[in-house]
Amino acid sequence: AEEVKENSVEINDILTNLATGDFIKISFTFELSNETAKEEFMLLDFKIKAIINQTLADMTPEEANGSKGLDLISSTLLNKINNVLKEGKVRNVNITSKVIS
Repeated sequence: AEEVKENSVEINDILTNLATGDFIKISFTFELSNETAKEEFMLLDFKIKAIINQTLADMTPEEANGSKGLDLISSTLLNKINNVLKEGKVRNVNITSKVIS
């Protein structure tokens, strides 16, 4: 558990529009495979945030709601971010808070 926490990065309070114009405010904890991956992730945080915003901009509130919505957001981000990282991988995407309005 300590190693997981050491190799995790939080991105909090992303606020953006969904495809319908509704707003989503969402926070994440990303678990990375190793320290090198964590460092790379932190250096590329601008790209990571762009990927998050782009992913959410294509979703509707219906797609983002419920446990299926959480799974869809998490799995989509995991795949897209892992395509950017060269020094390791995202092991897990945890959504720590989410509000749609």
